[in-house]
Amino acid sequence: LKPFSGVVDFLPAVHEARPRFCIMMDATNAVHAVLPYGVDLAATHLAYGRYGEVRTVSRLEGMPERARIVFFDVRSAAKAVEALGQAYCTPGPQSGCRTVRLAGSVDVDIDDLPSISGIHSDSGGGEYTLEFY
Repeated sequence: LKPFSGVVDFLPAVHEARPRFCIMMDATNAVHAVLPYGVDLAATHLAYGRYGEVRTVSRLEGMPERARIVFFDVRSAAKAVEALGQAYCTPGPQSGCRTVRLAGSVDVDIDDLPSISGIHSDSGGGEYTLEFY
């Protein structure tokens, strides 16, 4: 397939056609969760895998009854928070970078569009930033 040029101009059409394609700059791929007594990190990793692919699980420093679960995809973290509720699972600080800044002349391959949550153009039009789920 050919790379898709004019991706910034294409954003409104993509947004209308695919509602899940949205701007998520404040979304996060990490959650903080309460650990039930006696549950270890391996079991936590497995349990949270039902919401999406888990990157890491670790205990929060100074809070052995809470864990930080980092997913590869922000949508997985959102699913965990929605399913478990804010009393048990809350969004945590983002782990890693989900954006890349590109020159306006760089094409985006159409196969990459499902992984892109937002496209932000600078005011001059010379560059744009891709945000990934």
